[in-house]
Amino acid sequence: MALSSSVGNRLEIGISPREIVPLRILLVEDDVFFMRIVSALLSRNEGPVDAVFSAAKGLDLIRHQAYDILITDLMMEGFNGADLIRVSLDEQLIDRKHILVMTAEQKSSPEYQWIREQGIHVLPKPFTMPEFVAALTTVS
Repeated sequence: MALSSSVGNRLEIGISPREIVPLRILLVEDDVFFMRIVSALLSRNEGPVDAVFSAAKGLDLIRHQAYDILITDLMMEGFNGADLIRVSLDEQLIDRKHILVMTAEQKSSPEYQWIREQGIHVLPKPFTMPEFVAALTTVS
């Protein structure tokens, strides 16, 4: 994946081999504003993005649709991102190397520690566009 200069008002992010077959991405984020920004960026540049506000809805989608990448927030009310990842891994719905966790959660929290122990890529919030692109490259 390469980050290139702006074209008009659009930031170009591309993966040359995947331009023919776009990635199918599931984005789970409970912050509406943040979810809309990330979703818009991904859908313009990487292909189809299903974006939902709850981990429970994300689990329902991933059980019925194959995704190339799961991007999720960690801490959400009730059934959270860690729960979504646990069930998804237990049911073999996605490979851990294709999961990206975006979180402002403290590194000392049990959920954060568990995610790291699983070898899942974590992108701490807030992050820059180059950090996001690098993280997305890692999990794609």
